[in-house]
Amino acid sequence: MKKGRFFALSIFCVFLFLMIVAISAVSAEIMLNQPGEVYNLDDELFVSAALKSPADSSGLFRMSLLCNANEKDFYISPAKLSASIEKKFETYLPLSNSFLEGDRGRCRVTARYLSESAETIGFELTDRIDATLKMNKSILDPGEGILIEGEAIKANKKAAEGYAQLSVIGTNISAGKAVERGKFTINFSMPENSKAGAYAVAINVYEKDSQGGISNQGAATASITIKQILTNIEIVMEKQDYMPGENLSIKPVLYDQADEIIDSEISLSIIDVNGNGILEQLVKSGEEILFPLAKNSTPGGWKAITKAYGREKEKVFFIKENEEALFDIQGNLLKVANTGNVPYRKNIEIKIGNQTEIIQPDINVGESRIYELEAPDGEYEIIVNDGTNSIQKTSYLTGNVIGVNELTAIKDIFSKHPMVWAFLVLIMGMFVFITGRRMIKDRVTIATEPVFKEKGFMKVKPKADEGVRKISAGQGQRAVLKKPVREAEPGLVEHGTREDACIAVVKINNYEQIKKIAEANKAITGIADIANKKKAAVYNSPEHILLVLSPMLTRTFKNDASMVKIASRISSALNEYNRKARDKIEYGIGINSGAIISRIENGILKFTSLGNALALAKKIADAAKNDVLLSRITSHNAMAEVKTEKKNIQGLDVYSINRIVEREENKEFIQKFMQRQKEREGLDEKLQREPF
Repeated sequence: MKKGRFFALSIFCVFLFLMIVAISAVSAEIMLNQPGEVYNLDDELFVSAALKSPADSSGLFRMSLLCNANEKDFYISPAKLSASIEKKFETYLPLSNSFLEGDRGRCRVTARYLSESAETIGFELTDRIDATLKMNKSILDPGEGILIEGEAIKANKKAAEGYAQLSVIGTNISAGKAVERGKFTINFSMPENSKAGAYAVAINVYEKDSQGGISNQGAATASITIKQILTNIEIVMEKQDYMPGENLSIKPVLYDQADEIIDSEISLSIIDVNGNGILEQLVKSGEEILFPLAKNSTPGGWKAITKAYGREKEKVFFIKENEEALFDIQGNLLKVANTGNVPYRKNIEIKIGNQTEIIQPDINVGESRIYELEAPDGEYEIIVNDGTNSIQKTSYLTGNVIGVNELTAIKDIFSKHPMVWAFLVLIMGMFVFITGRRMIKDRVTIATEPVFKEKGFMKVKPKADEGVRKISAGQGQRAVLKKPVREAEPGLVEHGTREDACIAVVKINNYEQIKKIAEANKAITGIADIANKKKAAVYNSPEHILLVLSPMLTRTFKNDASMVKIASRISSALNEYNRKARDKIEYGIGINSGAIISRIENGILKFTSLGNALALAKKIADAAKNDVLLSRITSHNAMAEVKTEKKNIQGLDVYSINRIVEREENKEFIQKFMQRQKEREGLDEKLQREPF
């Protein structure tokens, strides 16, 4: 029994073995179509396979994509083959991101059936798009537009359908456009304030898959250049006002559209107040130059003019007035040379030994005066000082008394040729004699105004602005008198006389509080009376009272000391009022000297202040507290009669009055004393002739 079972089991095993051997002996043939050389993402890969077996067989037919050792099945199907009969299998493989999961590079298709396998040749799988650009221009002005035309072709030689995104490297400029049939155009422009230089323009071209992700993409770059355009010229100066002798600091700068300095040369010209060219040269943009101003540079508004790239810029600066002189002592001669830019009229203090002489020359710009120094024979220490410059030297002098005499060409001629004096005296005598006879004969009064005859007598035709009046005298005109000018009016005077004046400003600080007090108003009104008595013209405003003394009013150039005396009398009057009154007048008086342009019109002195003549007087009045303060120039001009002390108030250098020398009163006393002496001498002679 046992032997029968063992035999049957042996027969089954042999049969099974023979079956396995027979199955393995069946061979099948796999044939695959070959793919193209290059595929882009989102392409469809068509795969066709044919199976053929010499015997009947069945099993699974499998196809997969192999990329970079990563294999992914994309087709699995059961296959039942009949002997020698070919069976075909076809499918489309979408090469999508979701299937590939990032696989790129060299790929191939493999197929397997039972123990047989086959594979295609390799092909390239890529996401590349090749983009090319063409621009209508590459060098641009700031703000100018540019057109870029582009072409986008995928690696598989098909036109891209997607988007093009432009960006300018280093800026926030971007632009986008659709890509259709592999073509796109983009218009854009750089901002008007773009920096000059080269810029890289990058364009990214891409396609999107059905999920919105980027599939294929490519890039292209181009270069553009932005020109440097001059947009502004700036003239940088250290300050606005310069004194002659200083260095003019000037820096012309060219700025481009981005406010950056242009590295280029500029034409620089400096024109003086008379329109004369003082300097003309090429300078580098942003480079400071120092130009020394001559000490006799004409005062007023000068111009700095720069030119570059067809554009021009002008800037005005001012040269201050410089009243300056250079002193030189040679033996007994003192030379005073005007090295400033205005007529030199300062008081010069000349100390010879222990005695001081004061002169006030009038020297035009570029001219000089020579003075002879005299003293009893001997050697003297000589000090010359005008408050700004000084010189000290020891010289041997000769003469009878200490004195200073101006030497001129005319004086030299007369001293060498005394007959010239006699000839001139003779001529002048004949002129006076003939003129006098005519005046007596015709009964005509000489006037400086044009005259004409009317109805048998002489009539003076006055100018409207001279305030002239005529006084009848019998049958003719006795005299032409001018009314005293009492009022002044500051303003713009286009046609007038330039003269050096002294200006005082009386500021009433608490005018609003005291204007309704009758006695206070009376005291303030009295200021004009005090000024008018001394030939000063007055301008009244609510808080300021302006007093002006000028040669046109006083017929003298020395008005500084007179104005100080007027101001001192006004101060005394106001102080006297304050001593008695409960409500005090708070005031300040400031005095300054300077140039004005003036003319008399309808009995009013109309004037324009030049420089800081009026402004500084007001500023000093603001600093004065119930006091009179002087500017440096006024103190210097009045030094012969006014002794002052320098102070600094609120950062302002001013001078207070210590003592006023009343020379006019002294002169009157001396004249009266001399008159009494003459009377006494006459009386003595009479007594000698007629003794008791």
